Amino acid sequence: MAMELLETIVYARFNDSDASGYISSISYFSYMEEARTKFFDSLQRYIEDEKVNFIVASAQCQYEGYERVKEYLSVSTMVTHVGKKSFHLSHVISNSQSGIVIARGNAVIVCFNFDEQITVLIPGGLRNHLERLQD
Repeated sequence: MAMELLETIVYARFNDSDASGYISSISYFSYMEEARTKFFDSLQRYIEDEKVNFIVASAQCQYEGYERVKEYLSVSTMVTHVGKKSFHLSHVISNSQSGIVIARGNAVIVCFNFDEQITVLIPGGLRNHLERLQD
């Protein structure tokens, strides 16, 4: 079972909208990316090896509603699975005022060494931290 570990507030800007004034479906991926980036920043102290980086192997979004621009949205990020070389994140995007869920997303994150161009094991300290967040 996953627990909430990070909440990111994002502002839905005019350029995030489609022709009808609602947030474009592709913009939700940007909101999840912003939350993921903040989450990755919070993990840096648990990484002993500077050659370990994160890549997104898969990202999905399921839309449950819609929202207009000029609203503040909450993106909650949770760890839902920890593997040997990868971990899974779940995101819930909701209106920060009403709490109404607009979209849910998932991402598979892989540890990667760009110098050697290979996937690598999740470092021990990071693995322990991710497993604690998952419980």
